[in-house]
Amino acid sequence: MWRRSLGIYRLKVSRERQAVLNVLGFGGGVSELFLMLARSEGHNAYFCSGSAERRSALEKQGIQGIDQRQYDRFTTREGLKAFRNHVRTLTDGTDMHIVCDMLRGPVFDAGIAVQARQSVNISSGWQLSQVLNYNSTLMSVKQVTLDHTHYETIQGCEAATELYGSVFKPTVHREIYAFADLPRAMHEMHEGTQTGIPIIRVADSMPESVKHLTP
Repeated sequence: MWRRSLGIYRLKVSRERQAVLNVLGFGGGVSELFLMLARSEGHNAYFCSGSAERRSALEKQGIQGIDQRQYDRFTTREGLKAFRNHVRTLTDGTDMHIVCDMLRGPVFDAGIAVQARQSVNISSGWQLSQVLNYNSTLMSVKQVTLDHTHYETIQGCEAATELYGSVFKPTVHREIYAFADLPRAMHEMHEGTQTGIPIIRVADSMPESVKHLTP
C-alpha cells in the first residue's frame, strides 16, 4: 500500500518538487505499519488514534500522534473544522500528501478534509460504512486521487515479513478478542480505541506464546 500510494503521488509530483511528504494514518494496525515505512524513508508521519497508548508507542519511533477524541471523532462540523485547522498548523499550511484510512464513517471525511493538492487517499479496504460521499468537484480541482485497494497476496506477506525488526517494530497489542466479543471489537474499531490489530479468536485453544492475550 505504501509503495502504491507513493507511486501514484510520484506520477503527479516529482521528488525534485516535493522530497519530504506529510503522511497521515488513522488508528488501525495497517496504518501503523504504513507510517513506519513512511518514517523509515524520511517522511513526516502522523498517527491519528483514540488510543493514547498506541500513540505513545509510535511517538517513540518519531511518528507524531494526534488524539482524534479531541475533535469529537469528527462527528460534528466543529470537530472536523478544528481538526482541519490543527493539521494545517502542524504542516505549515501544506496539509497531507498521503492519507491512509479505512474509508469508514467520519474518518473518511476527516482524511478528505486535510488532503493537499495532488495528494493521495488510500484505503486498506476494511470499511465499516457501505455508502460514502465526497465533493467530486473539489477533489477534481485539487487533483486528489482516491484509491481503494486491499492486498493480501502471499508475495506481499513475505515482503512485509522481511521488514519486521528493521522497519516494522512491535506495535501495542493487548488482546485477542474472543468470538463472543466480536461486537465489542467492532465498536472499538469504530471508536479507534482498539489495542492493536483486531484479531478474533475462533479456535478452542491458542499456542502458549499468545495465551496471555486471550480472555
